[in-house]
Amino acid sequence: TGKDEKRDRKIVDENGEYIGGIVAQFDDWDVGFIERIWVEERYRGRGFGSRLLENYERAAKKRGVRLILVWNAYDWNEEFFKKNGYVNATTVDDLPKGHVNHLMEKRL
Repeated sequence: TGKDEKRDRKIVDENGEYIGGIVAQFDDWDVGFIERIWVEERYRGRGFGSRLLENYERAAKKRGVRLILVWNAYDWNEEFFKKNGYVNATTVDDLPKGHVNHLMEKRL
């Protein structure tokens, strides 16, 4: 149907330096996919990541998305997604080596 829609966004400071961003999309079946979300270390803990996620989820709901999948939730950011209502769908151990990769989901 050609309804795929990229929803990549970034946040920059007054000098144009990255604060954080999200690489995400909606597909033809009205499923949302988050490939990456990040906040530069010096800006973490200030709500930037949650705001990026909330903005994406708001757009997803408006589009009629009922399910969002996070492809790359690792052991270092799994708690961030859990705090924002995501649950573990499956886990791959040792990807990347020495870490755990989670596929997480949230039903809207």
